[in-house]
Amino acid sequence: MKIHIIIGTRPEAIKMAPVIKGLSHFPKISSTVIGTGQHADLLEGMLASFGLSMDLHWPYSLGRTQHELLSELLLRCANFWQENPADLVLVQGDTSSAWGAAQAAVLMGIPVGHVEAGLRTYQLDAPFPEELNRQWISRCASLHFAPTKRAFDTLRKEQVQGEVHLVGNTVVDALGEMLREAKPPQEKKYDMLVTAHRRESFGGGIASIAIALSELSSNYRIGVIVHPNPQSKDVFEAHLAGKSNIDLLEPVPYEEMPHLLMATRLLLTDSGGLQEEAPSFDLPVLVLRESTERQELIESGAGVLVGTSREKIIEESKAILENEARYTAMSNAVNPFGDGLSGVRIAEICHEWLFAQHKK
Repeated sequence: MKIHIIIGTRPEAIKMAPVIKGLSHFPKISSTVIGTGQHADLLEGMLASFGLSMDLHWPYSLGRTQHELLSELLLRCANFWQENPADLVLVQGDTSSAWGAAQAAVLMGIPVGHVEAGLRTYQLDAPFPEELNRQWISRCASLHFAPTKRAFDTLRKEQVQGEVHLVGNTVVDALGEMLREAKPPQEKKYDMLVTAHRRESFGGGIASIAIALSELSSNYRIGVIVHPNPQSKDVFEAHLAGKSNIDLLEPVPYEEMPHLLMATRLLLTDSGGLQEEAPSFDLPVLVLRESTERQELIESGAGVLVGTSREKIIEESKAILENEARYTAMSNAVNPFGDGLSGVRIAEICHEWLFAQHKK
């Protein structure tokens, strides 16, 4: 039985690593890990940190339109699977690489398993194109691996075809492996750690965040991880370069990120992955988005949705950092994203499902 695992970006590699490891325990399953190339310089190193490697890495042409890149991916997948058939294709999350591979597989009659299925904002432009991608994948997948009860219920309400399984989020598994070697710092380096690079915040939103951080820096130590996209990088550098109490940081390797999160009191982010990871560090979160598909963070009490409003960012940052009771309550919120066994559950379900299909 052959499973092909599609990975396009670093977050996909992180969240698929526990699944790849889980599948390795089933000798009758042959797994092939295929990189679609978006983060070509990061995928090999990311998987290596988990003791894994890529089996195949397709080239990726930067600077082309989404239409061209998706067309290329569809054709590449189709040609590959024509020569190398698979019994199941696994994709993760909501990237264009996940959508393209899922569509190509279904068109060739290959079943698709969707890891981290069921996340929704129901706003097609927030995030864009991710919301479109995950809804499209849900329409064609045979196996849906929901990370939370909310996601599970969403898929049930949408009456998707195929099987829906509640498995937890594999990022908790990945973090658990990283944290085994990490030691908490003696003292916090930053009062606030910030990441902001969502497409829907480009322009006025990023500028508003930067202005808020500039004002907060008079009282707090702030680290800003600057995304290389000029739409984000140029704005942060224009507003914050040279400011006392603010460090503009290069993107941090995943294996170093746990140390930085442990050295932080409050996380401000528009990253979906960091929203999921923060509760594992007892780290309160301000979500720099107008809506989030990870409502569990808000409902658990570990996070607050503030968007890109300068006023809300300043108000909530101060309210959390200067109110010990509130800070403690947010830090002690129960992690809603899983128990660290998601990869094993997904592998077991795939194994049982494939055997059932072969018996038909």
